[in-house]
Amino acid sequence: MGVQEIPGYIVRREALNAARNIARASGDPDVVEQGDLKKTSVIVKGKNSPLDYRSVQKEADYSLGGKAITAEEFAAYLQKSADAGNQPVTVILSNGQRIDISPLERNYDSRGFADSPILKTLSSAPAEEVPTRIDDHFKKGGYAYEDNSEYLFPWEFYRTQKGDCNDYSNFAHYILSKAGYSPRFFLMYGPQQLKSGESPETIDICAYSDKNGIWNYFDNNGLHEVQASSLDQLLNSEFPGSRPIEVKVENGKVIVSEEARKLLRPAK
Repeated sequence: MGVQEIPGYIVRREALNAARNIARASGDPDVVEQGDLKKTSVIVKGKNSPLDYRSVQKEADYSLGGKAITAEEFAAYLQKSADAGNQPVTVILSNGQRIDISPLERNYDSRGFADSPILKTLSSAPAEEVPTRIDDHFKKGGYAYEDNSEYLFPWEFYRTQKGDCNDYSNFAHYILSKAGYSPRFFLMYGPQQLKSGESPETIDICAYSDKNGIWNYFDNNGLHEVQASSLDQLLNSEFPGSRPIEVKVENGKVIVSEEARKLLRPAK
């Protein structure tokens, strides 16, 4: 079973096929209207239920003004239903045809993730589109903030879809690196925390520049299009008074220096 990229999300081709077949009821395979769902049902966790248009709309982006949703948005809804239960969802069309949609594979190791459809989809786009695709993936892919003192590998973060600024930044760093960028990873410490000797809360970011030397960055809130003319300008304007400590990242592994480790240790 293959996968298909849609804006901000990856779906099984069966999900998009089901969405377009449902949309054809009103004539346009790219637009799903309320009437298209009247004779369609889904089997989720063994329960056969009609599709509720309002429930579907809540998950959509209302790109068509709320009166209808795109087939791609509906495909994402179907795929998320399968992913949430970690078991196939069956769509039953008005003609009785059944289409099974399997959950996406998320249990990757380093080698499997390097060859995964999600990595290829995000990193193989035209270079200027990669940051936006990463941002869309975070916002539409079901990611949630969860405080985490560990540095998750990108494939671990992709599996759990829960993490804090270091995990979002590390994931973005990995994808950008694969796409040909030279991103830089920073721990940002406040000056008062440094003076106190306490174990400070840090803000981890992934900064990068485009081919024109314009700098932006990622954190747990996704992409920040600062449009800074230099790295120094970005750091000073976004984190005034903070002390940035650059951290080395190799193939998804964040390597914290001894200097940074000392700052992370609680005061004695």
